[in-house]
Amino acid sequence: RVELRTSTAERFGMGRSATTSNGGSFSLDSVAEGSYRVIAEKAGYASGAADAVVTTSGGEVEVRMTKADGANVRLVDARGGSGLSGRIYVSDLQERFVLEETVRTDGAESQRLALPAGLYIARVWASGFAARTVLLSAPGQMNIALTPGGSIEIASTSATPREARLIDDAGRVYYLFGRMRSFTIDGAVATLRSVAPGNYTLQLFDSSGAVTGSKQLSVLEGQVARISM
Repeated sequence: RVELRTSTAERFGMGRSATTSNGGSFSLDSVAEGSYRVIAEKAGYASGAADAVVTTSGGEVEVRMTKADGANVRLVDARGGSGLSGRIYVSDLQERFVLEETVRTDGAESQRLALPAGLYIARVWASGFAARTVLLSAPGQMNIALTPGGSIEIASTSATPREARLIDDAGRVYYLFGRMRSFTIDGAVATLRSVAPGNYTLQLFDSSGAVTGSKQLSVLEGQVARISM
């Protein structure tokens, strides 16, 4: 199975898909010009990915796949160690999409992710728990512990709606609920719930993505961090 995603798409943006022939070839018609990320998946193989550019005359891409052990993961409640079910989004160290799956580990077993050998950024989340970002190695085994997290209350100093985002202490965008990389401060008090404990930078940015203001804050488990911007 091959999936075509726009290279600038937000997470969860499902693209068009196709199934290859026995010889491995595939085609997709009426594809708009632009840059794309092509993802290939096959049972028994690590997922493969390649970048493609489509022009008015079309485009070609080759996706290489290898057999690999992958990585085994299990989501657990940090408060007692019981298993959880949730979602995982995996990208490479350049933040390019690699894999996204539902993780069903509410029992005792871990789940295998079909990943080529390497180091990855994994963002995980489950209902009622704060999203967490971890480094994931393949091959390897990892229990990823989640907590309900804390909250952030942001009092706006402007009546004009502004776009904002959280940057974690590793310098990466923190995805709220595992899927939102930004949010709007609309002139009232904005409340962000289920934020993983840690140190963050709250950034305001304009339509071009340029940062127009920032403040640092800390989130503690079960507590509310209050800040004005």
